[in-house]
Amino acid sequence: DPMRARMDEYAAIVKRLADKHKAVVVDSQAAFNVVLEDLPSAMINWDRVHLNHIGAAVLARAVLSAVGFEWA
Repeated sequence: DPMRARMDEYAAIVKRLADKHKAVVVDSQAAFNVVLEDLPSAMINWDRVHLNHIGAAVLARAVLSAVGFEWA
């Protein structure tokens, strides 16, 4: 899939910049990959771009986890 390949290229650039500037990186694709093992992609976004409430929750959890939020 050309779109997926391009997004992986962008992710690599973001990772290099984050490492250079000592910034937190949220691996959102990894978070979505876990969910997509059990759900079709249409369950998190209808157009492969705009997240619905399920996709937004997955992304929010990934961000909070990346910044060290402790899930009780």
